[in-house]
Amino acid sequence: EFSDLAQVISEPADLARTIISLAERVQASQSVFMIMSFTNDPALEDLYESCKEVCAEEGYDCRRVDDESSVPRILQAILARISECAFAIVDLTDEKANVYYELGYAQALDKPVIVTAKMGTSLPFDVKDIPVIFWENQTGFKKQLRKKAKAISAQQGR
Repeated sequence: EFSDLAQVISEPADLARTIISLAERVQASQSVFMIMSFTNDPALEDLYESCKEVCAEEGYDCRRVDDESSVPRILQAILARISECAFAIVDLTDEKANVYYELGYAQALDKPVIVTAKMGTSLPFDVKDIPVIFWENQTGFKKQLRKKAKAISAQQGR
């Protein structure tokens, strides 16, 4: 697409649109921030691995804050990752106040969010209107996540 710029474009407005589109795609974040409870639950670890796999297929790097070896202040690191990410994946399987706080922060920044929860999870009133991928197994989950990640990727011009 950069070679298109070398072409003679008759209309300056067309050239400007092409340059802006390319600049937006270059500037777009390639990171996905995973917001979830940290537990020793193997199902949640499998979920995280599935998220990383699907995001990588779309050219994104999915990480949690604990993937970094040294984070001086965890809350500032979390807020920075949410601010910098292309979108967030939020799992509400375990009712943890910090997960809801981080979901709210991502929404306040108008970040696209993909919300997930294990089948049977009871959601509180104030998040019941958010579309949720309820998962039972990773095969079905990955299929649904792939569809949502592709939609966000397309919206972001990737």
